[in-house]
Amino acid sequence: MPVCIAGMHRSGTSMVANLLWGGGLYLGTDAELKSASQYNEDGFWEHVRLVDLNEEILNRLGGGWDAPPPMPEGWVGAEPLRDLHASARAILEEFSGHEPWGWKDPRNSLTLPFWRRHLPDPKVVICVRNPLEVALSLRRRNILSYALSMILWTVYNERLLRTTRPDQRLITHYDAYAHEPREEVRRLLEFAGLTPSEDVVERACSAASADLRHHRLGGQQLVDAEVSPAVLDLYAKLCGEAGWSEQSLVRASTVAGGAIDAELPALGGNPAAAPSSAQARIEHATSDTLSGQRSGEPTSLPGRLNRSAVEVEVLRKRLEGRDATIGDLRAGIARRDTDIGGLRATLGDAQAKVNELRIRLEERGAAIGELRTRLSERDAASGELRTRLKERDAAIGELRTRLSERGAAIGELRTKLKERDAAIGELRTRGAAAQAKIADLQGWLETERRTVTMMSASWGWRLNTRYERIRKRVERQLQPSPKRRA
Repeated sequence: MPVCIAGMHRSGTSMVANLLWGGGLYLGTDAELKSASQYNEDGFWEHVRLVDLNEEILNRLGGGWDAPPPMPEGWVGAEPLRDLHASARAILEEFSGHEPWGWKDPRNSLTLPFWRRHLPDPKVVICVRNPLEVALSLRRRNILSYALSMILWTVYNERLLRTTRPDQRLITHYDAYAHEPREEVRRLLEFAGLTPSEDVVERACSAASADLRHHRLGGQQLVDAEVSPAVLDLYAKLCGEAGWSEQSLVRASTVAGGAIDAELPALGGNPAAAPSSAQARIEHATSDTLSGQRSGEPTSLPGRLNRSAVEVEVLRKRLEGRDATIGDLRAGIARRDTDIGGLRATLGDAQAKVNELRIRLEERGAAIGELRTRLSERDAASGELRTRLKERDAAIGELRTRLSERGAAIGELRTKLKERDAAIGELRTRGAAAQAKIADLQGWLETERRTVTMMSASWGWRLNTRYERIRKRVERQLQPSPKRRA
């Protein structure tokens, strides 16, 4: 399960990330981690591309790390962020096979719901520090005013509490690593699922001690600065969950005062400008504690001059560091100018290619137009062919009907033919029988003829024949005629 390290800027997120890295948490390769600077000599322990992606998320929502944008319901799936989800998946895939792993960025306090879309249940380490110390740290770097620092501290921590559950998070206090480093280091590493050896714990405690200063501000300074009860209550809640005791906060959380928040409307559109009264209260409330780190310093004029000389030397070294930084920035600008020149040349080549592609696109458009014309002509021809095909189908249907009728007539003729063939067969049978009878009769007649011939040759036959002729003549004469009968 990945570990998300969050919290307000200057709240110890880098120190905590360093401790987790020392305990075995993978944060990325050395090339991918942001290098140290004069503001963080031990390194930021931030994955550069994840930080850039967080900043891009805030920019697209209309804000930045120092101007948290509003986060309406459903903002994670908003249209301006859709392409960033693919970038997030690509970066997170690079951590595959490096478990346990995590990433640190104070901006996670604002963008955690975005990452939950890709990492449903990450462990969240929330780094907490006295809001006055955060404001002073940012003020010393000429980054933000006291009032704006207080606002950011509140927004970062409120959003973290709102977007996490107690079982998903560990709140760790910056000062706990100076008071009871071993217990806090073990608590931190165990929450992250790490099981380091005693040597690792010892090295982590040493690293934490080296990263801390020798003075601290307590809850009383918050009360003296008349910080709003809302901030006191939030800080008290964070301290309570972190297991860090600030007794003065318990007494002060019910006391109303001239809250810094009450003066915030005066900031207007310039977040770098803080109300002078708020700054004065904070400086007054912290002056005793800050001067305490110089205890034992001489108050005489030579001592003060001596201290001023030291401060001048410190400032000179800072100035040299700034000069070096400016030199680096100028070199970076020169490199950027060179890169811009190269990009312009590349852009020119790209524009030429675009023009070439545009010409080819126009040619293809003309070809497509010609093809469409030919396709229309073919469609018309196809329509004509379909019409002719329908006509032929109708003619074929008619022929099939006539063929069916002729088939029926042929069937009827075949039936009649069979009947006639049967009649002819019967006639042939009867003819054959008649032929046989005729043959028999012809034989009989021949026999009778011969008999007659023989008889006619005799006198008796002749007399008999004559007698028969005379008898028939007499009978005819004796018969009355029709006229007589009438």
